[in-house]
Amino acid sequence: MQRVLHHFDVQDAQQLIPLISKMDAAQQRMAIAELAPLTRELAENGDPFAGNLMQSAAQHLADLAIVCANRLNSACPPESLPYPLFLHGALLRQWPALAERVGALIGNDFPEMPISLQNVSPMNGAFALASEEPFSII
Repeated sequence: MQRVLHHFDVQDAQQLIPLISKMDAAQQRMAIAELAPLTRELAENGDPFAGNLMQSAAQHLADLAIVCANRLNSACPPESLPYPLFLHGALLRQWPALAERVGALIGNDFPEMPISLQNVSPMNGAFALASEEPFSII
């Protein structure tokens, strides 16, 4: 907790509520997102609260991907299934354990779906996929 307090430059947790409450929605999201590297470090070092937070984040990300996949499944011709799912984003690239957990959760619902974490921009990945040229997968 001390590292979170230090991050926000406050002395105790009670000061966090008014500090965050004064921010607009975009500032709140940014302030919370800035805690991701610290959360990752703490989770990797066995902090149970940070580990639970990572599990919760993985579940929420997987739920979003599963909703999208279900919608695509209903719109795709059967011969195109299973289609590949490409995960992308700095948070997933920088936190392999989170990416693995997200992929595993999606895989529970779609065991036949190939899931990859991309090291290219979404636009470049879409172009490469459309042209059927190989591209970097990590």
